[in-house]
Amino acid sequence: MTQAAHTPGPWAIEDPMGPDSLWIVQASKPTHEWFPIAVCNMPDEDDHLFTSANVNANIRLIAAAPELLAALKSVLPKNVCLTNRNVPDRSEVEFTITMGELRAIAAAIAKAEAGK
Repeated sequence: MTQAAHTPGPWAIEDPMGPDSLWIVQASKPTHEWFPIAVCNMPDEDDHLFTSANVNANIRLIAAAPELLAALKSVLPKNVCLTNRNVPDRSEVEFTITMGELRAIAAAIAKAEAGK
């Protein structure tokens, strides 16, 4: 696997300027400084394409992205050649997953869906 080029997680959701503008920030703040990774502005009431529910769901998903990526990478079988096109997609592959890996997946999904 290649090294990630994105800002390392975990990421968190902050509202430093009030509920109309939510920021995704890098959660680890060793120097008590934080830097926004993304800013999501809440839609105007007249905006029918995006609702505050849509924006909230989107920002939770974005904030959970590093954990989701790490959880998926942790369970990807290391001994399977994914580029071998001679093996049909319907072929079953056996691999082992630990309870810790399952819990990490469940936690990342919960963060994406509920912002926890």
